[in-house]
Amino acid sequence: MKNLKLHVFLLFFSLLIFNKLSFGCLPFNDEYIQEYIAKREKIIREQLKKEQQVQKILIKKALDRKNNKNLGNQKEEFDDFKFLVP
Repeated sequence: MKNLKLHVFLLFFSLLIFNKLSFGCLPFNDEYIQEYIAKREKIIREQLKKEQQVQKILIKKALDRKNNKNLGNQKEEFDDFKFLVP
């Protein structure tokens, strides 16, 4: 009989927790998760844009330096951008 009461209690308790999870009484509901995912995606997109802008600037500088070097203006060393220029 004690075993049956324990099983009934555990079943009731698990259903109660499941009910709270599914109806949003606890913080782990779908709306909260979707908002969190949207914020993270926005942050990641902004970081990627910044990284792409930096890469474009570095490539442009490297190509400008390469063009200056080809024109005979060898005032600077070009070792820092050798890995970017084919």
